Amino acid sequence: MGNFDQGKRAAILVTGANGFVGQHVLNQLTPYAERHSIRVVAGIKPGSRLDVAQQEVLELDIENHAAVSSWLDENKPKAIIHLAAISAPQIARDNPDSAWSINFSAVRKLAESMLLYTPQTKLIFAGSSEAYGNSFATANSAPISEDKRLEPQTVYGATKAAADLVLAQLSHQGLNCVRFRSFNHTGPGQAENFVSSSFAKQIAEIELGHREPVIKVGNLESIKDFLDVRDVAAAYVKAIDANRLDPSSNALNLCSQIGISIQQILDTLLELTDLDVKIESDPERVRAGEIPTTIGSNEKIKVAMAWQPKHGLKSTLLDLLDSWRHQLRHQKTLIE
Repeated sequence: MGNFDQGKRAAILVTGANGFVGQHVLNQLTPYAERHSIRVVAGIKPGSRLDVAQQEVLELDIENHAAVSSWLDENKPKAIIHLAAISAPQIARDNPDSAWSINFSAVRKLAESMLLYTPQTKLIFAGSSEAYGNSFATANSAPISEDKRLEPQTVYGATKAAADLVLAQLSHQGLNCVRFRSFNHTGPGQAENFVSSSFAKQIAEIELGHREPVIKVGNLESIKDFLDVRDVAAAYVKAIDANRLDPSSNALNLCSQIGISIQQILDTLLELTDLDVKIESDPERVRAGEIPTTIGSNEKIKVAMAWQPKHGLKSTLLDLLDSWRHQLRHQKTLIE
């Protein structure tokens, strides 16, 4: 059961391929697949849609253990980039049963099936810095390294921490795995329920006359570690051929190691428009119990994978703003 099917090309499966990060991963996998003559399989939830041009689309319910196991046994992929998740903390908080099922139970069962049917496959897991939780508070605003305790404070963080730990355990049983702990990332295509994208959409709506010149904001003082989504996607793709890490060292922070305040995100976006706007605080946009500073150390990933971010904040936010401008103009055109 451990050998690749010689009758078909090796595959790379991307779960959650139609999500924000998934579409950027597919874009970066295209040249990789052409160089290595590998099939890229875009795994999407049954009944959903994929907007990226892709030859092979797989409708796969990640919670359907039998279907996942059957596909693994038949295809024995080279790698799985596992992005499928409830990724918005507020949605996980409001739907804890679904969050635990998708973000933890499905991950555990996927990894166990890989060990059984295709142990040579590498699992590239998109975890989250939210797994660190209270460890940020005790770090005194210093960049946090992978040896810090996982002390999640949110449902989302807890589900990601639990998945991280079970993958660590299964690594000791032979699972070939990279456990990324991804920090905040943004860029074109991000949903509006994330702070940078919310600001960008509001600015684009004001420019088009769709709303009054008022930007609603939450806590502008918190400091986060932001990456461009394309740098995140590049790390996931790079991990496919990276040297195998032993179970004690296969957790990698995916971060910039630079603290950016939410105020700076807003100010940078406002520099990219001619608008004269009013900033208005909205209590509903403030996350209760939010840790004021969350910065990661990326020293380990630089050594392990020779990866480093390439996109600067201003160019990332310009591309994000332009993506909202394009999307809203297109919607207006369709309505007219």
